[in-house]
Order: sequence, then C-alpha cells, then structure tokens
Amino acid sequence: MKNRIRKLVGMVIYPNEKQPKGCLIVNKAVELSLLNQEVDEKVTETFIKTETLLFDLLKRGQEPGEIPKHYDIKELSKFIHNSLVGYEY
Repeated sequence: MKNRIRKLVGMVIYPNEKQPKGCLIVNKAVELSLLNQEVDEKVTETFIKTETLLFDLLKRGQEPGEIPKHYDIKELSKFIHNSLVGYEY
C-alpha cells in the first residue's frame, strides 16, 4: 500500500507534461464553489471520495503491518488529501 500512496503523491509532484497543470476539482473549489451550490456539492463529494480512497489504502496497509497501527488513519487520510490539494506546481 505504501507504494500505491507513493505513486499517487508522485503523480501530483511530477505530473505528466502533456496534462494541464493543476487540478480541475481544486480549481472549481476555488473559483466557483462560493457562487454555485451544485459545484460546491460536487467538490465536497469528490473530496470525501478521495479521503475515503486514501483511508481504504491506509487501512489495507495497516492490516498486514505495512503501516504501523499507532497511526490514526482517518486523520492521516485527511492530512494526505490536504497535502495533495494544497500542492502548488
């Protein structure tokens, strides 16, 4: 699981040169979420899904001991998500 999380973070830090810079969801959150309730709901839904995906990866990593059990994976998934969303290119 560590390798999957590492790969996800690497995709953000070292993006494909052919892809547009930035994240569409983060851009919509910043630009439109205060102006449009539907956009706000979709952004919130996407952020929750991303945190849930990270939580599931961390949980799967904790089960065999790859990720130590003393980590609060709910908080860690929020931290990783926030780091990904806040990364500036």
